[in-house]
Amino acid sequence: MKTLITGRPGTGKSTVAKALVERGYNAIDLEEIPDAIRLEYAGTGQPAKWPEGFVDWSKYAWNIQAKVLEDLLEKQGENDVYVAVSASNQSRFYDLFDKLFVLTVDNPETLKHRLETRNVHEYNQGPENIARAVQKYTERTNELIAAGLLPIDNSRPLDIVLQDIVSHTT
Repeated sequence: MKTLITGRPGTGKSTVAKALVERGYNAIDLEEIPDAIRLEYAGTGQPAKWPEGFVDWSKYAWNIQAKVLEDLLEKQGENDVYVAVSASNQSRFYDLFDKLFVLTVDNPETLKHRLETRNVHEYNQGPENIARAVQKYTERTNELIAAGLLPIDNSRPLDIVLQDIVSHTT
């Protein structure tokens, strides 16, 4: 079974992927795969460098590179795999997965705290970017749920979150 785990920045995708691996599951944080995802100029698809300070997402897109993801999933064959990622173009790839999850948190303050204290993914940080992420969290998460992704509350203890995900995929 191929499973996508997504969610807004700070919802714990990387943490969940790492914890699944530690418990013996085949899980991949797509941002850890070279060339699998990159910042591009919106509309052109041309690679972009991270801007200093505030990221204006009307000008940029954080896009999965189709060939890399397709090759990665093909190499898995019939093996179960969990893929953690959040990308501007991720809906284009939903049909490659058997299950689609969106990680949620209990409230915006939890999200803000996680973003302010995270030690991964140093890009897109800073007060303006964090404020924007918190502001857009509910709207964007509701869009994912409306698109059919199953919400998983990742403000609960990690073992319970993992049990919840695994129970839906085995």
